[in-house]
Amino acid sequence: MIDAKWRQSRQSKIDARTKAFEVVLFFWLQRWGIKKLKEVKNKLDNANGLGAVSKLKIEIAKAEEIDKELLDLLKKFGLLQFNEAGKDATKALGASWKFKPAMAAEWQNGLPNKVVLLIQENEQKVKASINRLVAEARQEIPQPSMNEVGRRIARSWFGPSGKPVSRGTAAEEQVTADWRRRQEGLDAKDREYLFSFERAHTIARAELAKSDNYGIAEGFSVSGVRRVKWSPFPNDGRSGPRQHWRMANHKSIPVEDMNSDDPMKWFKLPRGERAPWPLHDGLSAGEAVNCRCALVPE
Repeated sequence: MIDAKWRQSRQSKIDARTKAFEVVLFFWLQRWGIKKLKEVKNKLDNANGLGAVSKLKIEIAKAEEIDKELLDLLKKFGLLQFNEAGKDATKALGASWKFKPAMAAEWQNGLPNKVVLLIQENEQKVKASINRLVAEARQEIPQPSMNEVGRRIARSWFGPSGKPVSRGTAAEEQVTADWRRRQEGLDAKDREYLFSFERAHTIARAELAKSDNYGIAEGFSVSGVRRVKWSPFPNDGRSGPRQHWRMANHKSIPVEDMNSDDPMKWFKLPRGERAPWPLHDGLSAGEAVNCRCALVPE
């Protein structure tokens, strides 16, 4: 039976697998970030001082092996979550689950594109942070050394690590100390770093929740469920502008519409986007990240 207790059990299983996934994902993020940092450091070493840098243009080199590693991780952990969710959904409805590769075809077909999007997101944040830090450094008097700019970039990506190294004149060291003091103030507000364990947790939780919902939807389909409802989390003020709690008033849809290729047959969210179930890959990040909704049979 699909009820609140069942949903709580499903969330506990996602949490358990997320802990394992976020560890390996963290090390992938670290390797990717270190590779980018080496590229940036080479660019800074070859630059003719900050005064000559109007906007540091960083061309991100491809890293096929690291990208393939991410794809393999998403497949491995996502497939486990997909299969487990389908098994739990069919069992709760008194049906049997037999995993077939074809069931996960749609989900797996979207993984390469997901890798591309995650890489692109990382690259955009990398470039934005570099340009911002370089622009800020150019406004400081005296200007920090290129080595110091490199250390600032590393800190902005990975967070504080070890004892800061000060170099240069007393005035330069004071500029550096002031900058680090501002960063500590931001850290106190629980800033999430680009290549941190916290970001690995965010990505891992979102991707496994998506796989879980795919599995549940497939489980409902093979269990003979005729109609499904979008079950939102109660309004606790954390839904933000997406207001998914309003989906409690949405009519159920037939399972065949959920599996249709026509988005017009899917659920319509408060801000106009459509999806066959919560956390569907077709949803924008603003509608999917940290969504706590679920799909339930009517």
